[in-house]
Amino acid sequence: MAKLFLLVATLLGISLLPGTVAAQKPAAAQTPTAKPAATPKPTPAKTTQNQTPTQSKPYPITAADSAIHFADSIFHNPSLLYQIVQPDIPADIQSILVRFNNALVANRDWFQQYRAAYAGKPLPYNQRFGINPEEYKRLQNLEQAPPQLVPIDTQKVTVTREAGYLRFTTDGDIRLLDYFQIDLQNNFVMFAADTIPLAGRTVTTALSPYGQWEGYTWRLQKADAAQSLATGHVTARVVEVNLGLTPPEAETNRRKVFLRLKYQDMVNGEAKANLELVGYLLQ
Repeated sequence: MAKLFLLVATLLGISLLPGTVAAQKPAAAQTPTAKPAATPKPTPAKTTQNQTPTQSKPYPITAADSAIHFADSIFHNPSLLYQIVQPDIPADIQSILVRFNNALVANRDWFQQYRAAYAGKPLPYNQRFGINPEEYKRLQNLEQAPPQLVPIDTQKVTVTREAGYLRFTTDGDIRLLDYFQIDLQNNFVMFAADTIPLAGRTVTTALSPYGQWEGYTWRLQKADAAQSLATGHVTARVVEVNLGLTPPEAETNRRKVFLRLKYQDMVNGEAKANLELVGYLLQ
């Protein structure tokens, strides 16, 4: 049901995050086989009595540097808990979501054309949505009053620092975190064999379906243009990672760590992968 809510929010043009995207289980992660070479320490130049030592310029800190340093500071413990959450959707809204989703599946080709005609805009009501105008308006109003996130499961996460990488191992049923790794030396975020570019700093509001947090977003969007042109259907992959801190809690003044992973593979217009993890890291 949580997936239906997030899918409908995306289809209706509701902003989940600044530029969020969406996702099956990826192929086994490819881990680097060569250990990164150690960086040699510079040898200070000798100075004469009347010579002033040369002052080195500070190394420029890029946005990618700052994002990786932030991520590195989050995963300082060798183990932690990951509390998985999902939207607490009222029962009456759930039935509307189910009927809406079923109608879109039954009219998939039509809906793709309809959505393309209103790209970047909220979709106007159509009777093929399988719900009445009042029910459709209730779905659109989810942006003004998004459901609260409630815990549904907790996974143990083991954090391993090895050869300049941060790698993760979980004990849950959805092992999406096992494909996630951070290259601390080259300031990369990786998912399976893909390098995920930094999209930028992210700040959300309390009206976001994921609640309020601030941090960073990494996003990969790639498409096989030749395959898509040859078949007339999209072949693409989307991966998104959100990592940030929530506002301080009133009672403890502690900030929770928000972590979201989204993975999608589409081959010839058919979704082959659609997995998402949303939750909080408990130190």
